[in-house]
Amino acid sequence: MDIEPNREPTATFVRPTVGYAEGSPSSHSSPFPFAERNREEYYRRTHLQTIEFQIARLIVDQLTVAGAGATDRRRRVLALQSRHGLFPQVFRYVDAYVRRKVNFQNCHPCELGLEKYVQRIVERLRDAIVPDESEGEAPLMPIVNRYKPLGATAEATSKLRAPATRR
Repeated sequence: MDIEPNREPTATFVRPTVGYAEGSPSSHSSPFPFAERNREEYYRRTHLQTIEFQIARLIVDQLTVAGAGATDRRRRVLALQSRHGLFPQVFRYVDAYVRRKVNFQNCHPCELGLEKYVQRIVERLRDAIVPDESEGEAPLMPIVNRYKPLGATAEATSKLRAPATRR
């Protein structure tokens, strides 16, 4: 995937508008000068890893929430996965994809945070992620006590008990 810095403006020049004016902005006299708005502040405040985390979060959201209504059995299996177990795996894929497949073309890496690039990565990785059935990845399923549907943690017993101490 190529980042195209020449296709997106990285700076704009703005000036407050007072009253109504016709024609091009440069032909009007205004008491206010043009001010440049660029992405330098965004570059200072944002890190590439933050963008990768957001991409991974979007992918996990789409795999777990949207996957619940999927017709493909493999997508339904991913919808049953726990988010905290799925996120680190997805983040590793996102990080590897950005390192190996994204050509920044000498522009700032935070350009990847533009919506069009984020959506491309989300779509590509989301569609490529499927459970590895050969490794026996089964969905996490809750253990339900159908005889007592409501309970408290105080009633839970642990199979591991601390050894008794002698006095």
